[in-house]
Amino acid sequence: MRELAELSYPYIQFFGLWGTFEDGRQWLQGIQQPKCVLSLGSMFGNDEFDLAVQRMLPWREALGPGDLMLLGMEARADYDELWRMYHDEQGVWESFIRNGLRQSNTLLGREWYRDQDWALTGQVGQNPPHHKFVLVATRSVRNAALGLHVEKGEAVEFFESWKYGPEVMHRQFEQAGLALRDQWVSPSGEFCMYYRQSESFPGVCANLIQDQYLLSFSQ
Repeated sequence: MRELAELSYPYIQFFGLWGTFEDGRQWLQGIQQPKCVLSLGSMFGNDEFDLAVQRMLPWREALGPGDLMLLGMEARADYDELWRMYHDEQGVWESFIRNGLRQSNTLLGREWYRDQDWALTGQVGQNPPHHKFVLVATRSVRNAALGLHVEKGEAVEFFESWKYGPEVMHRQFEQAGLALRDQWVSPSGEFCMYYRQSESFPGVCANLIQDQYLLSFSQ
């Protein structure tokens, strides 16, 4: 909030929100002025196909005539490059994930996670390209209070990142009621932008990184 207080632009108001994406969507429905929703990370499109479509659908209720949505998504497909993205030499990703798991002990009020009990690795899949982290128990882990019992060698898969190209994203938007209007592709072909319009309202824009999309709703 301190950072928001330091921002000063004529005719622009700033609001700090704390909550889930759904909390933000419900808050947005109360805004009557023209809106542009930006999701330049991995919120939209980044899931198994049907789940990704279902995630887009509720946002149509928060967007009205003339509103825009700018979405970002990565679509790299090379196996080695995908692995390096999530398994960096500095171990930034691993440090981030393990810190979150340690914090879960505090939130749950029980120590179920210790670094030495778990190995962190990952898997890269194709058709479509995606990566997921895998937590493998190095010993039997038990916590009766949490009803937890994991045998040595058992694995927990989590945090999947899907890398869809234009063809798949076009189908996602179509099933979510969004019609493609235009498309931009980077010189490398790894990034694109698409302009789409919804079947129901005028105004959403979707931008995806490797494929960037601009979406809007039609009447």
